This record gives sequence, C-alpha cells and structure tokens, in this order.
Amino acid sequence: MSVCRLFCCTRPGGGLVTSNTFYDFQVTMNTWHAVGIVTLALLMAVQQSAAYKCYICSWSPASTNRTDICSSDKFLEKAVKVFEGCPHGCEAVSVYDTNGVLQNYYRNCVVKGKTITDDCVDESNEAVRKKVCRCASDLCNSASGVGPGLVLTLAAALATIRRAVYG
Repeated sequence: MSVCRLFCCTRPGGGLVTSNTFYDFQVTMNTWHAVGIVTLALLMAVQQSAAYKCYICSWSPASTNRTDICSSDKFLEKAVKVFEGCPHGCEAVSVYDTNGVLQNYYRNCVVKGKTITDDCVDESNEAVRKKVCRCASDLCNSASGVGPGLVLTLAAALATIRRAVYG
C-alpha cells in the first residue's frame, strides 16, 4: 500500500506542511480495481455509442428453400451473420397475419427514428400483428431476447465499483 498526500506543500526550510484542510490519501488495490472498472465501463460506453453489433437474418414459413436459423425457437448464433455497423441499435421482429399465423421473423439494425425500449412491444394494426424487440447493446437481438442497454451496463459497473471500494 502506498500513501500519497493530496494538497500538500513543503516549507521553505524543508518538511511537509499539513493542517486540517490537508488529507492523507491511501491508494489501495481496491482503488486500482475501481479505476480499472471505471475505465472499462467508459470504453464500453464509447464503443456502444459508435455502432452496435447486431444479428442479421430473416425467415418465412412460406420459403421452402431455406432452413430456419433465425426464428426465436431455432436461432443459431454461430450460423447467423453479424453486422458491426448499426448506429441506432438492434431489433428482433415477429410478424403474424390476422389469424395469428407467423408470416415472417427477422433480426436487423433498428431504423433511425424508432424508439429503443430494451423490451418487447406489440405493434399491431388491422392487417398484421408485430412483436418488436428493440435494444441498444451489442448482439442484444439474440434468441435470449433483449439484452441490457448502456444504462443498465453502466449501473452494474458502478455497483461493482462501489462494492470494491467500500466493501
């Protein structure tokens, strides 16, 4: 453990001058761990603000020449293309006809102007029913559903830092 003096100064003849306004600051391993975690969280935030990695695929039961690797119950992460330049987030969408029959399933980048909810919402009209899941973190449109967004990721990092520093 090393000790540093914050706000300290030296006397003209040498030696340290301290008073009630000067505090000793101990740098412990927990502090360095906290600094590392904060740095990692900030790097993640910067990376996430640039562009997101999203799974890109589609499948329709009407297509007879394609194997389903995209729908929620048959999703194969290793076989699906990943696009690394989605500026607005990721989405996974199920489209059903008025009888409730699945027409199409797709995973894609979110289009500019759409609301990111980090949850699934029903977007239905008279012609179709859509279950739309939009999120804002890398590969969050996986089969496991919507992943944590930036706010949740940073909150978890801050909780970890608090625990590391204060025990």
